[in-house]
Amino acid sequence: MTDETLAGRSYQLLSLEQRLIIMALGTVMDRVQRLNDEDSADLFEFLKDYRAAATEEERDAACRAMEVLLGACTTTVCQLDLAEDGREKSGKLQRWVEFVSQQIRKHRKKAAWTQEQLAEKAGLPQSHISRIENGKHSPSHKTLQKIAEAFGVSVSEFDPSS
Repeated sequence: MTDETLAGRSYQLLSLEQRLIIMALGTVMDRVQRLNDEDSADLFEFLKDYRAAATEEERDAACRAMEVLLGACTTTVCQLDLAEDGREKSGKLQRWVEFVSQQIRKHRKKAAWTQEQLAEKAGLPQSHISRIENGKHSPSHKTLQKIAEAFGVSVSEFDPSS
């Protein structure tokens, strides 16, 4: 009997719950491998936030942020209208990140919310809001949707290209 046959028989002896866990882990590992370096670093920061969470709400927010990152692996990407020169690309992207961060901060201060309050309302970790507001993270469209929903405004308030 080959190792492959033995592995197949061993797998069949597992309970349904155990097989589902193995399938879920395979899916998660595949998605983690497809993350870019920045998203991978964010995923591990959210995992740290989850482990350090003092409340169920904090754990839930960290979990939702990880779900957003892992779910983003299956979305389609459209090409941005940027020049071929890498410096110009990074310059335009940086200007976009700065605009988004300023708009989010402006809306948060107008609402008289702390970063923690915005994070809670958007279902994101406070550390993620901080990185976005400080221009250290380029938020996904899904993240911008969550923030816009928290404020009760359109995503176009933060991203004019939406």
